[in-house]
Amino acid sequence: MSQKSLLPLAFLYAQGSSVDGATRFQKLVFLAQREGGLESKYDFHAEKFGPYSYDLADDLKYFIESGYVERKVETNEVGHERHTFRLTDEGYKVARKMAQKNRYEPIFDIVNEVKSKFNDWNLEELLRYVYRKYPELATATDLDTDRLFDPDSDSQFLEPAEHEFLHASPQETLEQNSSAEDVFSLD
Repeated sequence: MSQKSLLPLAFLYAQGSSVDGATRFQKLVFLAQREGGLESKYDFHAEKFGPYSYDLADDLKYFIESGYVERKVETNEVGHERHTFRLTDEGYKVARKMAQKNRYEPIFDIVNEVKSKFNDWNLEELLRYVYRKYPELATATDLDTDRLFDPDSDSQFLEPAEHEFLHASPQETLEQNSSAEDVFSLD
């Protein structure tokens, strides 16, 4: 496999952990190329959430369709999807075999370094870092960057505080709607 097609597997193999979010995946690979010194195999351009590579998205899709990567999709209460990527057993075997080859060692070293530094950052922090350091790739964003960079402002990425919800708390909802029998009594 070429370095290009190795990168998605390498990122999922590194530290034995998944990558939460397609946006995060794009930023990790971007940072590995820009800051980690990894040879630029993917061309990134300005997109809705900063640096984006269609080739990387295509490679990731290929690995999903080939059974090497599993994508779990979760939808939140407002309809936004979050994709979590992890290696399948077969993908793990392929990545482990590559990690053991000397010629891929520098790639895995860079990937491990970038993933250990940035993978646990919340998305808001990661985007703020990338947007500030690479503003030329944040020109097509739909995000309110003034809010993103204002530490006193709530970001659209943060969950609202409990007092900002317009509905009852989860416990109140449970108490009020404890069962279907409460509403549809057979008596």
